[in-house]
Amino acid sequence: MILNGFIPDNFDLPSWDKSFRELFRLQLRLYKCFFVQDTYQALYLQKLILSSKSVRLLAIRDITQLDVQKRVAGIDGKLVLSFTERFLVSEDLKSNLNNWYSSVLKRVKMVDKSGSVSCIYISTVSDRCWQCIVKYSLEPAHDAFFLPRNLGYRPYISVHHLQKLFLLKLSKASYGYEKRVVCIDVKPCFNKFEYYYLLNKLLIPRSVKLGIFRLFNLGFVPIFYNSFLKSLDFSSLLANIILDGSENIHSSIRFGYQIVFFLKPLDNEFIIYRKLKYFLSNIGLDFEKFNISLSSAYLGFDFMGWNFKVSSNGNCIAVPSHTNYQNFLQRVKLIINNSNFGSDIKVSKLIPIIEEWKLYHRFSDFTKYKFSLFFVKKRAYKIFKKESKHDAYSAKKLVKKIFDFNYAVNKMQSIYFITLKGNFSFVHKSFWFDYWGFNTKKYDYFCVYCGIFRDYF
Repeated sequence: MILNGFIPDNFDLPSWDKSFRELFRLQLRLYKCFFVQDTYQALYLQKLILSSKSVRLLAIRDITQLDVQKRVAGIDGKLVLSFTERFLVSEDLKSNLNNWYSSVLKRVKMVDKSGSVSCIYISTVSDRCWQCIVKYSLEPAHDAFFLPRNLGYRPYISVHHLQKLFLLKLSKASYGYEKRVVCIDVKPCFNKFEYYYLLNKLLIPRSVKLGIFRLFNLGFVPIFYNSFLKSLDFSSLLANIILDGSENIHSSIRFGYQIVFFLKPLDNEFIIYRKLKYFLSNIGLDFEKFNISLSSAYLGFDFMGWNFKVSSNGNCIAVPSHTNYQNFLQRVKLIINNSNFGSDIKVSKLIPIIEEWKLYHRFSDFTKYKFSLFFVKKRAYKIFKKESKHDAYSAKKLVKKIFDFNYAVNKMQSIYFITLKGNFSFVHKSFWFDYWGFNTKKYDYFCVYCGIFRDYF
């Protein structure tokens, strides 16, 4: 209780960090319960997360203040919620969470970096808050059953883990020079699917499933959003659940819509093709529309902006793909050659583009001369030197400020061991020995995936 700005000593103000830690603690317990198939306790924890006031406030804060979609209004036209309206939304979620009726969706067209146009459906603010609460309780439940080879749009998994797995799959120790690679993109056939298949697959109380079913009847289609929107949202989670299980067809890695199968010399790609068609037909997808490409590891293939190729000595290398490199040069040259901008504006626009590209390809092989950006630096130096307020020394200083970007990489953070410090993950979890019925004093915890023993949590 706060009276005239006075806060009593026994009054504890809510803390976002404390609320997030409590939510993560419940999610961790929920993950463990589903991992050991303790369904009764898991459903109890899910209902506890859905009915928690802290979780509701965290969801409202995430949607109205932190989410990228906060600048996109739904069918109600609301962009910003006032302080009082947020508490009204919280009370609405509290009373109607288990019997939620979603509003009509708003159709919006967006263009990504590649120039392709995609249609997405935007919900209202209250609907997005309800979806965020459902995501908090649904994400750890299904993350307990996701395979480690499913790297698409999962929380706190870097895209560099994908590059690491590709290099391990095609390494000399794995006989990568003998393998063939089949890349399949199922995005064209993801326009419609069987709703009941997904609803039977969801690990959540029936009352929440009913709200999700009403959302599907309004035309909501789960998709993996592009870079303009947040990738770890409710829609991407549902799309990831739909395609879960495709990794069991063969030795493969999946990232979003794209599945990469690694074939040994005696493997038949037609058998894998028929298995994938059967898997997609069970989901209700049109399996005649997906794109497929077959290539050898020696010839190389492009994936996620990288080109993976096995060299003559048997080792696999990853370099920026030709399309990714050309698009990067086009963005940089367009800014450098623009006469409407001065040198200061050009520097402010070029620095984030160069840093983003170098950070994305920081574990790639840059021994080739064309990736040194020598001619781009030379062109930038020539343009900056033409300005009256710059001479040779100041132009060289600007070029060094733009292109000489040095990022700090830990010694342990190599291509074979990539860590994500400061983030939580549901992938590697430590279990108590007492939880499994063991009695020991030497080790207290061990990882359920890699089996590493730890003396701490």
